[in-house]
Amino acid sequence: MVARLAGVTFRFFVGSTTVPCATGWRRVTTLRTAAGAKAFDEVLLTQLSLMTSRRPPYATLDSVWDKFQDIFGAAGGIVYQDDVHTRYVRELLRVFKEDGIQHLELRQVFMEGVGQTYALNGTVYSTDHVVAKIQRLAHEAGITVGIIVCSMRHVKSSVVDDVMKEAHRLMQLFPGFVVGFDLVGQEDLGYPLQRYIPQLLEGPKMPFFFHAGETNDVDGEADGNLVDALLLNSSRIGHGFGLSRHPELRGMVKQQNVGIEVCPLSNQVLMLVEDLRNHPLVQFVSGDLPLTVSPDDGALWGATGVSYDWFQFFLSSGNSTGLASLKQLALNSLQYSSLPPAAKADLVESWIHNWDVYVNWLVAQA
Repeated sequence: MVARLAGVTFRFFVGSTTVPCATGWRRVTTLRTAAGAKAFDEVLLTQLSLMTSRRPPYATLDSVWDKFQDIFGAAGGIVYQDDVHTRYVRELLRVFKEDGIQHLELRQVFMEGVGQTYALNGTVYSTDHVVAKIQRLAHEAGITVGIIVCSMRHVKSSVVDDVMKEAHRLMQLFPGFVVGFDLVGQEDLGYPLQRYIPQLLEGPKMPFFFHAGETNDVDGEADGNLVDALLLNSSRIGHGFGLSRHPELRGMVKQQNVGIEVCPLSNQVLMLVEDLRNHPLVQFVSGDLPLTVSPDDGALWGATGVSYDWFQFFLSSGNSTGLASLKQLALNSLQYSSLPPAAKADLVESWIHNWDVYVNWLVAQA
C-alpha cells in the first residue's frame, strides 16, 4: 500500500540526476518503483481529482473545498511547466471545439507568481508570455477566447489592487482577448466583495465577472456577494446559486440583464446540492433569468467540455426542457459573452446556421 500523498506537489527539473533531494524533492520514478506502479498511480489519481466511491463523498462542504484547492496546488507544478502547459491548453481547446464551442472564456489566476509558467532550467515566464501563448493556440485551434484575470479572495487588499492593475495592463496589451477581472475561491471562507470595495471602485476601470452566491450560507457574507456583484455592475455572475433565496435580486438580475453562469455538476460535486433535481436552475429557467450552462472545473470530476453539464441540466428539468429552451440557452452563451457586437453577431449567425442544419437532420430522422 502507498501512504496518502498529503500536501503533494510536483516540479520538473533538467535531466534525471539533478533533482535536489536535499530540499525535500524526490523523483516520481523512484517513488513509483518503490511502491509499485499500480498502487502508486491509484493513490496519485485520488490526489489529483475529486472522484471517489465513498458515500457521502466528503464529510462536509469545507472538506471537499479543502481537497479542491489542494488539487490545484498539487497539479500546478505539472500544468505550469511551459511545454506541458502548451500541450494542456492545446488539448483543452480541442476538447471544447469538438464539443461544439465557438467561443470560450477562461478564468486565469495571475497572483504573486501563480499562473505563470516555468522552464526546465527554472526560468519563470511573464504573464505576457502565458497570455500570448493562449492567444496563439486559440488562433491555431480556430476558436475565439477571452481571458478573465483573477485574484484569490482570501488575500490582502494590496494584492487585489496589484492583480487589478495587472489585469488592466494586460487588457491594454491584448485588447479583446483579456476581457476583465474576477475574485475566485471558496466564498464561505474567503473575504466578501465588500472588503475590496475601495480597490474595486477606485482601481482601473474594467468589466467585472464576479463569482457570487456560490453558497448555502443563508444571509451570510457570501450570500451578500450577490448584492455587491449587482451593485458593482458585474457583467456576469459565476454560479449565482444563492439567487434562489432572493426574489428581489432575481428581479435586479433581469432588470440589469446580467448573465448567470449556472454550473450544475460543480455545485453537486462541491456539495451545494446533492440531487440536481433540487438545483435552483429549474426555478431560474421558469423565472426567465438570463442563464448560461457552464462546466467550471470539469476535469476534476471526470467531465470534459460542456455536454455533461447540459445533459444534467436536461435531466434535472424532468426531461422537459424543449428544443426552443435549449436553443435560447445556447444563444445566451454568445449573447452574454464579452465579445464586441460585430464579432458576437458573426458567431450568432454561424451558430444559427449550424442549428438549422441540426434541426433539419432531426426532422429527416422522423
